[in-house]
Amino acid sequence: MEEAIVEASIRHVESMADAVRARPAGEPVWDALTAVLPDLVASMVSSREDVAMVLRAGRENPSILAAHLTSIDRTARQLTQSIAERLGTDPEQDLPTRLLAAAAGVTVRTSLEVWSAGDGSTRLSDVVRAGLAQLRTGIPQGGSA
Repeated sequence: MEEAIVEASIRHVESMADAVRARPAGEPVWDALTAVLPDLVASMVSSREDVAMVLRAGRENPSILAAHLTSIDRTARQLTQSIAERLGTDPEQDLPTRLLAAAAGVTVRTSLEVWSAGDGSTRLSDVVRAGLAQLRTGIPQGGSA
């Protein structure tokens, strides 16, 4: 099971980074992320139940958790590289570039967690889009907006 999770994760990470790279050159990074990530993430997921099962397995199995954390790290590195290419920044030294990539990765992960724990009344793409919008405008203090 760990190998399948890692393999799928690698494909997904590469797809996300490539999709960001493919956006128009002058497009602001937040616009590119918002245009790409919601539908792309939703297309990579089969069902809420499957996501919940993988997340639960990660909490209960250290090797699956390790694979999941490796995937998160890979996502951040790949997104950092694609964002740095868009901005013309150094992916190792530019703090805003790295923060944007890390925030996008955490938004995807947190959106998957929230969506999989929900009742299915909200589409995953809408949860990801809302998460990106909240980060862009500032996370509301004291709970949901």
